[in-house]
Amino acid sequence: MADVIKLIVDYAIWLYGLCGLGALVYLRSILMARRERKTALFTLEREAASSRAARSLVGVFAFISLAGSVYFVEEMLAPRLPETVEQDDETAVNTVFLITPTSDAPTATPVPPTPTSEPSPTATRRAFPTQATSPTPTPAPMAACSNIAQITSPHIGEVLSGQVSIFGTAAAPDFNFYKVEYHREGEPQDAWHSLSDIHKNQVVNGLLDTWDMSAFPPGNYRLKLTVVDITGNYPLQNRCEVPVVIGQ
Repeated sequence: MADVIKLIVDYAIWLYGLCGLGALVYLRSILMARRERKTALFTLEREAASSRAARSLVGVFAFISLAGSVYFVEEMLAPRLPETVEQDDETAVNTVFLITPTSDAPTATPVPPTPTSEPSPTATRRAFPTQATSPTPTPAPMAACSNIAQITSPHIGEVLSGQVSIFGTAAAPDFNFYKVEYHREGEPQDAWHSLSDIHKNQVVNGLLDTWDMSAFPPGNYRLKLTVVDITGNYPLQNRCEVPVVIGQ
């Protein structure tokens, strides 16, 4: 079913043209039948012309209905299709690379300590305890996505709860719409759920969507932004994923 919908979206322009051409042919047949009915001398000729006009009218409505079906598939069904992303694309998005030392890397040779004479004992003042200062937390890194689809907040691995605002960028020269989805750990790989409806307006460093997490169980989730172009496609640079955690 998904392949049929994708095929209809790819050839939507040709289908619209075919429907328009067919409707014009039947409209021309209607006009000719009415003209013949006016000039006919016998009742049988007028009835035949009327019958031909009625059949042509049915053909016009059939092509109009076909064009409406193509529009429904393109605008309503295609945006809600679940995405099937190859494993290579999934692992290429938001991968955190860790550099580990190898056997080829040079290592520093330890230098033996230089012996020193023991210092003579001296009187020292008693140190009074001072108030310990809490360390400054290191902010979580942002997702390394493109300037077409970028989630700037929340960050990678951030613990979230309650009502969360999602900020970032969804803009492209051939922009059609964007959508924000989530995936819970443990579900099938292609089980993505939309936070809300699709968005037809581009966003640059602004609010993309909101996520009410009060009804979701705690655990690991993935948040995804997808920018769809006017051809219905969404290449790798049009997607951005951020792993997050819903806390208690």
